[in-house]
Amino acid sequence: MSRSMVAMLMIASAPAIAGPFAEVGVGQVISNGCIKDFDERTRQWGCSNNPLGSVAIGWQHNGLAIQAEHMSSLVEKDKGLNVISIRYRYEFFKD
Repeated sequence: MSRSMVAMLMIASAPAIAGPFAEVGVGQVISNGCIKDFDERTRQWGCSNNPLGSVAIGWQHNGLAIQAEHMSSLVEKDKGLNVISIRYRYEFFKD
């Protein structure tokens, strides 16, 4: 490896941050999409516009994360959505 390449790698390198994490969140659907929902009161299918809650746990290392997440309605009884994902996070503005 050339000296300039080693110098660039040393300048661009950052300390590795690794470890477990947990996240909790609340959200709302903002698109014109519809989350199909069965209304037991009217006994019909319709669209739900209730807030969504999410919980995630995982492991992160240098922007790459493996996580398990559950998302469901905060108001209605539903089975929710369980997702296992691999994600990469790039930070534009680092301190």
